Amino acid sequence: MTIASPAITVLRRLLDGLLLALVAVSLGVIVLGRFVPLLGHPTLVVAGPSMEPTIPIGAAVVLDPVPSSSLKIGDVVSLRSGVERAIFTHRVIRLADHDGALWIETQGDANTSPDPSLTPASAVLGRVALSIPYAGYFLTLYGTVSGVLFVISLGLVLLAIGIFLEPQGARPGAGLDPEAGPEPRPMRSGVPGWASVAEPGTPATRATPIPSLPVPPAIAVVLVPRVVRPTVKEVVVASRARRARRHRWTTDRTVHRGTGA
Repeated sequence: MTIASPAITVLRRLLDGLLLALVAVSLGVIVLGRFVPLLGHPTLVVAGPSMEPTIPIGAAVVLDPVPSSSLKIGDVVSLRSGVERAIFTHRVIRLADHDGALWIETQGDANTSPDPSLTPASAVLGRVALSIPYAGYFLTLYGTVSGVLFVISLGLVLLAIGIFLEPQGARPGAGLDPEAGPEPRPMRSGVPGWASVAEPGTPATRATPIPSLPVPPAIAVVLVPRVVRPTVKEVVVASRARRARRHRWTTDRTVHRGTGA
């Protein structure tokens, strides 16, 4: 039985942990980036530090769509603003009515001053319901073809190294007691471990035991039954029987020819 060294064992456990972590991260990204938006909760990646430390850069935020009338001061919302209609996430610090419509004033927690202009509440995409630090980096990585290929390659490399470090299986016969002897041989004459040998020309059948030889556990050895040599008496008896059969056959043929003449 092969026993891996402690260093190899620790390395294999580390590789297994990394592979499981990679699978878990991949499943989390699929759920966060694909399934959650299908349920009506958009997922966005925070690319700026304006909301730190509440929402760090690289975090992923899950939005809860809410009507404009439910917005209140202190909510962290994601909205579109500016000429380029860029999406940013800031905190609501003031609500204002203008021409019968609701407008909001926002500011980032890390900023020292409010945003330069008011934004209509209709531009709000949703209130931040959940913030997951560093998850945005993985969403960005899995969002590109090169990132997906990198993750697949990394998983295959970890799997290959784990298989290479896998300890060899037990050798044939390992774990058996060498002094216990081989397994009992199949039955041939009704008695385990005995072989029947019939001698030519004799009605009796003698059984002789197969010797129990010690067999190394790592080597498979096929034992062949030992052929028993006939004794002198048995050879004489068999020879006389053959001569008697030959004499009877010659006599019967002579009588048959005489009868037919």
